[in-house]
Amino acid sequence: MLLPRLAFQRDLDFVAQAELPDIYHALGRQNEDTFATAFSDYLARIYGTTDTKHLNDFFAHRMKVFGDVEAWLRYLTGQHLVFGTRLHGAIAGLLAGTPAVLVTHDARTAEMARQASIPSVSAETVTEDADFQQVYDACDIETFNRNAPAYYRRFAKVFDASGRHRIDARRDPVVSGCVGRVGGDVACELCGRRGSHQASWPAPTAAASR
Repeated sequence: MLLPRLAFQRDLDFVAQAELPDIYHALGRQNEDTFATAFSDYLARIYGTTDTKHLNDFFAHRMKVFGDVEAWLRYLTGQHLVFGTRLHGAIAGLLAGTPAVLVTHDARTAEMARQASIPSVSAETVTEDADFQQVYDACDIETFNRNAPAYYRRFAKVFDASGRHRIDARRDPVVSGCVGRVGGDVACELCGRRGSHQASWPAPTAAASR
């Protein structure tokens, strides 16, 4: 509940994925929201205010709702940082070439972040005075970039062994670019370019069999 409040208070974008009252209002479909009768109570609890004018402006300009993955990824390419509790949200940011930090809130998400080298912080450390510049500066995207190719190949072998799907494990997911940024005159370990840059992964080649 803290993240939408932080986005509202700091005038940041927020991608709504399961918050139905927020989604309906962001889409201008609040009349379809059966929760509307208690909406003022919801606003006070989640956003700390019942100032509907301010909130409606936030929903109209900062609340993002996507029903298409490609549109979501295109949007994420223009962002500096993805920060949230949704694992697939962090993965989407990384696929778009944008540094992402997963807020781990249980053993499952913490283990997934560790296994895939996804930058993460514990939910217990996220407070009202969270410093997102500090989070960005501490985001260890280089470890993710180094480990992603091997992780991708292991993932492809699991699918290959199942006999139902085949992913070309010879393809390196970061051949055409890398996630994150390299500062100063330091050469990127993955693509050799110097200076700040980012690029998305190519889509893996996959073939399904019956």
